Amino acid sequence: MSRNASSDAAGARLGTLSAGEEIVRLREVTKAFDDGTVALAPISLRVRAGEFVLFLGPSGCGKSTIFRVVAGLAEPTTGSVEVLGGTPAQARASREVSYVFQDATLLPWSRVRDNVRLPLALRRVDRQTTEAEVDRALELVGLLDRGDAYPHELSGGQRMRVSIARALVTRPKLLLLDEPFGALDEITRQKLQDELLAITSREPDTTVLFVTHNVFEAAYLASRVVVLSPGPGRIVADLQTDASSRTAAFRESGEFAQLVAEVSASLRGGSEAVAS
Repeated sequence: MSRNASSDAAGARLGTLSAGEEIVRLREVTKAFDDGTVALAPISLRVRAGEFVLFLGPSGCGKSTIFRVVAGLAEPTTGSVEVLGGTPAQARASREVSYVFQDATLLPWSRVRDNVRLPLALRRVDRQTTEAEVDRALELVGLLDRGDAYPHELSGGQRMRVSIARALVTRPKLLLLDEPFGALDEITRQKLQDELLAITSREPDTTVLFVTHNVFEAAYLASRVVVLSPGPGRIVADLQTDASSRTAAFRESGEFAQLVAEVSASLRGGSEAVAS
């Protein structure tokens, strides 16, 4: 999928992507830390443009480690990682990858617009383009009318939406979300899940990788669920789902219950295989 002309203002690109083109590739990647902890057993994985891939597994299974490796924030111990046909460092340098952490990580002394503007300000994008992109990102997350607010004036869900807007303002090709809704209450969490699906439907050029340990979230959001075993993390299941018409009513359907059961069985099977 090629981007429209207005996205060029966000900065230099590594090139346009076609639907289904490979965007991330891990080849036999492992990760061990200096204290001897092995976070990842050999993992091989391909992600194609436009997918919404969710990583599910228990705490300590290496979900966030995979993200850090893909984002270029950590080096694999062995194996290779390609992002957009190059190295993770190259993708980061060209601002092709955006990362949303578990905490909103906003600047408390800056207004919402200033927080969202930050990635473009650091790249010295011209003011007219910057303001247009900030408006677009805030509109995507439903906060265009809160641009002058400070983070302490927002709810937890609103702060997370600002963080997502900041990640989207550069029009990334790859969006990494590391348990962004984990600290929220269930009502807010479900609302933001619906909003995220709406956002991604309007941003079809953005590929999404999402980390969670919540089975219901996995079954609801993703077009593909990658299930990891307890550490060291191994891929024990790679489930394709039909996420083309997800609505809030889907949570009450028999199809959703069946999908939750399938995902849960894969997660349980991975844990039992490690235990044996």
